[in-house]
Amino acid sequence: MANNAHDVSDIRTEIRTVASISVTSRTVGISDNDLYFSYSDSPTVAKHLSTIKNLGVKTVRLAVPWAAYEPAKGSYSWAALDAVVSAASANGLGVLGVVNTTPAWARAANTSLYTPPTSPADLGAFMGALAKRYVSTMTAFEVWNEPNAATSYAPAPDPAGYAALLKAAYPAIKKAQPGATVIGGVLGSTITWGSWTLNPVDFVQQMYAAGAAGSFDALSFHPYQYSTKFSQGASLANSPLNQVTAMRNLMVSNGDGAKKIWATEYGLPTNQVSAAQQSDYISDFLSTWRTLAYAGPAYVYTLVDRNSADTSDPESTFGIYQDNWTAKPAAAVVGSAATS
Repeated sequence: MANNAHDVSDIRTEIRTVASISVTSRTVGISDNDLYFSYSDSPTVAKHLSTIKNLGVKTVRLAVPWAAYEPAKGSYSWAALDAVVSAASANGLGVLGVVNTTPAWARAANTSLYTPPTSPADLGAFMGALAKRYVSTMTAFEVWNEPNAATSYAPAPDPAGYAALLKAAYPAIKKAQPGATVIGGVLGSTITWGSWTLNPVDFVQQMYAAGAAGSFDALSFHPYQYSTKFSQGASLANSPLNQVTAMRNLMVSNGDGAKKIWATEYGLPTNQVSAAQQSDYISDFLSTWRTLAYAGPAYVYTLVDRNSADTSDPESTFGIYQDNWTAKPAAAVVGSAATS
């Protein structure tokens, strides 16, 4: 099935094994974005997914970079993604796919992968093909990742432009997979800083102003904060807790009070904090998240360190396992929360 152009109406390309996500605040997942770099390495995929399963976790968030899977318009290269999604399903894991990056053919010349497409309809067509192929195995879809930061949405955050992506993606996904959950926002906790970052509350407000209502089933948020526990943010301006509360208020005022907010990344790097603090903060976050009436599933970022010996790059040590698969204390916290 790999490296061929497929007509997305061809039922033979659909992957139908059932694995769903329970969309409650008690659902704990792992955001295993880095696994993308090993999708073609079956032993590594097996190790990651069996470890997640053995923790008692029932859902995994996987990276689905559009640029990798539609290298030419209408021509899809699914083989690596087929393998990992099938393996996730075999382990009883529901899959949340986070889609970002734009293939060169769909964006302006001399722009980066993180530049949105020239035509939102092109992203919509890809999302529809993705949802059709993974019927009942990938049942939730995030449209982009952290578009309120220029590093993820170039050259600058653009809530109106992002709303256009949602409006193109939503009907395409729903046509292909009516029961799918389409997740918008996918916003990082930050403050506004020039054209580089935009406060997520302002981003949501501007999304709605641009007509995003009706084009998502849930919002998502990444409430990172290394110096204050999630539960203790009420008295702090721009804390993740206050930001998510303000986002919720905007949803209610725009008629979306019945929709949930998912937390699709949260974690701490153990080259910036101790392993004990990582564990303590994750425990606090998971327990507090469950008290929010509007909360959906929570995903811990991430499974395993890229390089446990790296003392400089925080991205190297977000794992709840060291790179030699020694469990950090946070692994037991995640396992306990997932099974309680």
